[in-house]
Amino acid sequence: MLSLILICILSLLFVFLLFKLDRKTHLPPGPKPLPLIGNIHQLPRSSFLALLQKWHRTYGPIVSIQIGTQVVVFLGSHHVAHEIIGKQGAWFSSRPKLPFMDRMMRGPLPISLPYGEEWKNYRRFQHSILNIQTIKSYRAAQDLESKQVLWEMLASDDFEKALARYAYSLGSTLNYGQRIADQDATEIKDAHELFHELIAELFSTNLLFDSIPSIGPYLNWMAGRKNAGGKVASGVHNLITEYINNAIANGAQQNWAQKMLHEASLHSRDHARVCVESFEMYIGASLTTQTSLWIFVLAALLHPDAVLVVQEELDSVIGQGRCPSFEDMPNLPHLNSFVKEVLRWRPILPTGIPYYSTKDSEYEGYRIPKGSIVVASQSAINMDEAMFDEPELFKGDRYMKNPDLPEPASFGYGRRACPGQHLARESLFLVISRLLWAYNIVPHPEDGTLNIDTVRSKTGFIFFWPYPFRARFQVRSPDHQAIIERDFLCKS
Repeated sequence: MLSLILICILSLLFVFLLFKLDRKTHLPPGPKPLPLIGNIHQLPRSSFLALLQKWHRTYGPIVSIQIGTQVVVFLGSHHVAHEIIGKQGAWFSSRPKLPFMDRMMRGPLPISLPYGEEWKNYRRFQHSILNIQTIKSYRAAQDLESKQVLWEMLASDDFEKALARYAYSLGSTLNYGQRIADQDATEIKDAHELFHELIAELFSTNLLFDSIPSIGPYLNWMAGRKNAGGKVASGVHNLITEYINNAIANGAQQNWAQKMLHEASLHSRDHARVCVESFEMYIGASLTTQTSLWIFVLAALLHPDAVLVVQEELDSVIGQGRCPSFEDMPNLPHLNSFVKEVLRWRPILPTGIPYYSTKDSEYEGYRIPKGSIVVASQSAINMDEAMFDEPELFKGDRYMKNPDLPEPASFGYGRRACPGQHLARESLFLVISRLLWAYNIVPHPEDGTLNIDTVRSKTGFIFFWPYPFRARFQVRSPDHQAIIERDFLCKS
């Protein structure tokens, strides 16, 4: 115990000296830090996004804080994010090291790999299955799954289950060659529970302690959380191993897992690494799409006038004799603008995935030290008043009226931008266009008017996951219902 106390004292002294040295550098502006702890005392338990937007209004589009000795730089405008992460990609293409996350997953997720050959090899594989041309081969699966959603909503208003089944079934089909036709399938329940266990561990003290390099491991040990996350790791590896084995057995149906195993054999990656990679692909293809579609339903409830404009366009271009298809995308500018506004209004990753600077750099006289964590604040970027008129309002025609606006900050910047963004955009277009073509989405009669001030997230600033809410889906006419039933019965 005496040795541990001595180590802690020496570590604190070292941290203090580093802090004094860092204060002499010309960092971007931000709230004043305290010795040793930096700005930890200013981080709220909730409403961090509101605080972050306040900082950007006070200090400008580039803000810095300190967590212990760790410099964290927040970027709050599209221009600044593009100039720093986009144009200086060679220095801002790595990820901060998260020892607890690596321990919990028994190795780093591909999304958190440092910039280097391992990441480049995996990125090439991702592009091979997610490039603009290849994703066209996935349209048949998207078509079937979205038509089942329309059919399911005839019998029930439970859009959460229907959209979750769509997202997980599409993810399972692409990853493992296996559809999920039942809303209550164990595959959905198992994946859902694993994700929430992962989020619960991320919101524990582990990540906070990991941000204090010198004494973080001791703090985790003293808090009794040295081996935390073991249950999640076992769950992930057991579940994904089962799915991969099924994918191998399902040789007639090409899937990503088969290709991933072949790719792993070329680069000497073991089974544990393949499990982690496959888990990320499955969750990335499923959970993000599901959440974005829930946010769409929320937007439709809160902004019926914007929905009406899109439905008038759909009636004019599509009519009642068929449902929308991918080929209609160029002819539906109001719908396309509406989808972009959904992404801008509530990005599912409000602070994005952090970047890590691998070299000292400067921007407009401010120094971003090597080793800084750089955060593209997607929520703040999408609410930038200099770029967006009345950004707090949902305006379905925003991008149609001003096509020169930058794309919503939803998929990251630079070399680490989300490789699945093209697939995600196609899924959102297809499902949203078909739901708005087929149904009027109105408040549940027992709920009254949904107040936008009550729209909150269960998981805070890392992941936007709305609290449960209800809606009523009213089929728009007997003709629409007949097309829904005919299309699904023909497909199934």
